[in-house]
Amino acid sequence: VISVFINVVLRFGFKSGFVATEELSRILLVWLIFGSAIAVLHGRKHIAMSMVVEKLPNRIQWILAILGSALMIFCDVLLILGAYQQVQFGLTDYYPVTGLTVAVSYLPGVIAAGAFGLINGSTLIQLIFGRLTPKDYFGHPDSVM
Repeated sequence: VISVFINVVLRFGFKSGFVATEELSRILLVWLIFGSAIAVLHGRKHIAMSMVVEKLPNRIQWILAILGSALMIFCDVLLILGAYQQVQFGLTDYYPVTGLTVAVSYLPGVIAAGAFGLINGSTLIQLIFGRLTPKDYFGHPDSVM
């Protein structure tokens, strides 16, 4: 935001500007989004649709929580594989203005997928060993802001 504002001031006020602002802001936005997604998942602040699950018996909730965690780990593996492939493809392609490799836009996907896998793996282990209850996993009304 600051770099875009400075660029606008330079363009309108001094008839000059930083040419790389648009590319850099796009790259930084991707990093910001994936970093925020990691923080949200780690803090358990993501959207939870628990209306139906809350009405089920505890045993079924526990099974669904374990199944949900396992499915998320599977998706994390798919994401890390796909993002890694994109990084490899992007290593030979460069942004025209900054000269940065396009891989810097896909690298946060690899990092985030690894972090998601660690967070979801930890959650699965906590569920299996009883350190995390299904109510805490699915969220409960008291945790809504």
